[in-house]
Amino acid sequence: MNKPFYITTAIAYPNSKMHVGFGWEVIGSDVVARFRRMEGRPVFFSTGTDEHSQNVEKAALKAGLSSKEYCDQQAGEIRASMERMDIAYDRFIRTSDPDHEKVCQYLVEKAFKAGDVYKQKYEGLYCESCEVFYTEKETAAGAGGPECVTHKLPLKRVSEENYFFKLSKYEEKLKAHFKANPGFLAPDFRRNEVTSFIEQGLKDFSVSRFSVSRTSFKWGIPLPFDPQHIIYVWYDALINYLSAVKYPAPGNPNGDEAFFKKFWPCDVHIIGKDITRFHTVYWPAMLWSAGIELPKNVFAHGFINLNGEKMSKTRGNIVTPDEVMADFGAIALRWYLLSANTFSGDGNYADQDIVLKCNADLSNNMGNLVNRVVSMSLKYFEGRSPVDAGKLPAGIEGVPARLTKHLGAKGEQLSAAIDAFDLSGYCARVVEFSMSLNKFIDETKPWALAKSGDKETLESVLAQLLEGIRNLGIALWPVVPAASDGILAQIGAEGICESQKLATGRELKVPLLSRLGYDAKFALKLSEPKPLFPRLEAPKE
Repeated sequence: MNKPFYITTAIAYPNSKMHVGFGWEVIGSDVVARFRRMEGRPVFFSTGTDEHSQNVEKAALKAGLSSKEYCDQQAGEIRASMERMDIAYDRFIRTSDPDHEKVCQYLVEKAFKAGDVYKQKYEGLYCESCEVFYTEKETAAGAGGPECVTHKLPLKRVSEENYFFKLSKYEEKLKAHFKANPGFLAPDFRRNEVTSFIEQGLKDFSVSRFSVSRTSFKWGIPLPFDPQHIIYVWYDALINYLSAVKYPAPGNPNGDEAFFKKFWPCDVHIIGKDITRFHTVYWPAMLWSAGIELPKNVFAHGFINLNGEKMSKTRGNIVTPDEVMADFGAIALRWYLLSANTFSGDGNYADQDIVLKCNADLSNNMGNLVNRVVSMSLKYFEGRSPVDAGKLPAGIEGVPARLTKHLGAKGEQLSAAIDAFDLSGYCARVVEFSMSLNKFIDETKPWALAKSGDKETLESVLAQLLEGIRNLGIALWPVVPAASDGILAQIGAEGICESQKLATGRELKVPLLSRLGYDAKFALKLSEPKPLFPRLEAPKE
């Protein structure tokens, strides 16, 4: 399977540090991208920062920096954090990048010439945190008047003359698209929410803000047909998905038609549930206006709560990936967020939970498995890789059957979990397989076989266990690549990896999915076992 695969995250607001909720999105996207790389497919994975917003401009003023200086600083910190999380992206796009500016200006002018953008004075309730106008029925009642449902903050009544996009023009086409393409938005209940929103009637949305007067703001891309205005949030932010894959707009220094056609339409946008409507209502209409094919799929994940309470930058109730990694490391962060939380719903982060989860799954289960099997193999066969002669104690299910049961003979169960964005389910299958291998040790009792002198059965048992561990190392790679590398290195199986180069120039050693499966003749070169998953302890208050 060598069909190109394009995946994106949403792009992060750099008005404060990245929180664990966005870290979950980026890590989850990285898992899907890495799995597609394991399939041997050409992959392009894009993430980045959404920099042209009023919130960012305010944060820059507060910090005593220009908006560009502030975004340079914040984008650098976000990239550094992603590197610590081991995110293997191909493009970190910034909406202040010159190529993105050219693409935005070209597409908004194209919509204007098509009659889909017009100028109008507008008055409405505006949330500065969402940077969205809301109608009265979309708000919550607060002590001081209407409030934003998401941020629980008072809304401002704003009156401005802006340019608007004719979203209402595409209402019937959107209804037809959702009906004809039930898989366009997942999970199902998110699709139901959006189709209900469309049924209520669509209103045109603002694509510009007036920038000359300081009653608005200046940090943004000038509207090409009216430079007194700047291109407003969603007509700027969403277009990053085209810029990232070199959309060939006139004047784009990074444009490449062949490259764009290779990866577009996007296979999946991974986003948070709070911006679903913008990606599945605004974005399709914008693309239709420009004559561009729609993405194949949008997947909306839930929120990560902190100790059971919703995290919010606005309210200062956040924990960052860097804080978690400082206490527990990147492997623990990645494993916990993906294995303990269902990607389609809301999840939770708590220090005590990450300690319990990682110690149970990684230290006690997988780490103990690798240590026991490698140690016994070295002890009983003096460093020689044992060979499976197919002789097991009577009535014991062998490792090949356990592999098929939990992962699939060729990884079919893993593929199904990735296809469904069931990342916790993927982790569960890996854990169950490892537990089954530990159970196999308890059932076959290699130490007793060694004591009895049944060398042939002992060799088959340990050979099967080592082959199980090789497959475990492959299956773990998308989720915790550093741990996978450690397992494969310890048993001398690095040769199953293929070198793949990212668009950033970074080189990955990818264990190909085609190498997953039971191979009785696979030769290993064992080395002395080293702790792969040190036990975690909760940090002191």
